[in-house]
Amino acid sequence: MRFLFKKYLTITISLFGLTQLIPAIVISGGWKEFFYASAVLTILFYIVRPIAGIIMLPINLLTLNLFSWILNIVVFYFWTFLVSEVKVGNWQFSGFTIGPVVASSFNFVSWQVIIISAVVLTIIIQFLDWLIK
Repeated sequence: MRFLFKKYLTITISLFGLTQLIPAIVISGGWKEFFYASAVLTILFYIVRPIAGIIMLPINLLTLNLFSWILNIVVFYFWTFLVSEVKVGNWQFSGFTIGPVVASSFNFVSWQVIIISAVVLTIIIQFLDWLIK
C-alpha cells in the first residue's frame, strides 16, 4: 500500500508539473478531478504498462528498449480517452534564447503535444523516482 501511495504521489506531482510546463494539457474541474485523473494515470502507468511491457517484450528487445517510450506515449494517449476531464489542444511554443542557443517559436498540433507531454512526463516521473530512492 505504501509503494502504491508513493507512486501516486509521484504521478500527482509530475502531472501538476506537466500542466504547468505545457499549457495545452488542461484538466478541467477542480482538485477532485485532478486527483482522479492522477489516480487513473497511476493505475495505467504501474499496472497496465508493465503487463503491456511483458506482452511486447520481444519487440522491446529488438528495439533496444526504444519501444518502452512508445508504450508510454500510447498509455498517455489512452489516458486522455479514459478521463474526460483531460483535454489536449494545440500549443503555440513561443521559443526562447539562452546565450547562443536560440529556439524559435513553433505551433504544435494535439498529436505532437501528446508525444511531447508523454516524454516529458516520463522524464519527470523517472527523476522523482530517483530522487525518492
